[in-house]
Amino acid sequence: MSMKLGYREIHALTIEQLVKRPKGQHAELTKDVLMAGQAKGLISGGKPGFPEAGLSHQDQERVSGWVQEAIWDCLLKRMLMFGMDGSNPNWPFYRLTDHGESALRAGTPQPYDPDGFIAYFDRICPTADPAVRGYLTEAVAAFNAGCVRSAAVMLGCASEKLLLLLCDALEAAISDGTKKVTFTKELEAKRAISHRYATLHDRLERMVAAKKLPREHVETVGSELPSGYELLRRCRNSAGHPEVPGMVDPDTVFMNLRTFIEYGRRVTALVEHFLKEPADW
Repeated sequence: MSMKLGYREIHALTIEQLVKRPKGQHAELTKDVLMAGQAKGLISGGKPGFPEAGLSHQDQERVSGWVQEAIWDCLLKRMLMFGMDGSNPNWPFYRLTDHGESALRAGTPQPYDPDGFIAYFDRICPTADPAVRGYLTEAVAAFNAGCVRSAAVMLGCASEKLLLLLCDALEAAISDGTKKVTFTKELEAKRAISHRYATLHDRLERMVAAKKLPREHVETVGSELPSGYELLRRCRNSAGHPEVPGMVDPDTVFMNLRTFIEYGRRVTALVEHFLKEPADW
């Protein structure tokens, strides 16, 4: 039997299987993880339904240890606790906390599975700018390391980069010379991202009013862009501006990570629209 599994894969499979087995014991969860690995083609050989058959003792111990490490990781993040019930109150038994069950049942994408989360982002937004993807990757890594403020700041940077890309694309796409000069002057009057966003959104709204944008982009301009921008900006300001002190709630950052994928997809699609089509209002 061959095994194409490392800790990252085991961690992702453990998260996946905890949804199906929210309470139990370590040995049962390990078997579930091996079964899932076999079903995904990460473990080859052996008998169907018996993925451990043929594994060396060393590999079995390695997988068992990785599952235990993933459980401890979830424990530190308040996603589960040791003990299944009154009769089995200690390790190797476990059960998901209310927080853990809520987080894991939120569905894909799952920020607690960093590799799976970024892979999902790549599928949903394959043409994302490398800088945006880089900021998002660091945000997920910081979140899983317990650095919630850092994650909020990185998400804010990803959002700002998207807006700057959209500003550049719209500016280049404006077909009327006079309107283009005016837009550029207004855009560069202040360097603050809030000013650039206001200038950008004003022109996009004019295009919507003039019916110069396809329906999917109209929805982005009216809903996803303003709500996503404000949500991520406020969270970043709370986390990263000394003059705006405030606590950042981990649950808020968790939800912001999950919603960023659709936000990023829609804004990227709008950027690509202006790379192909002229802009006017």
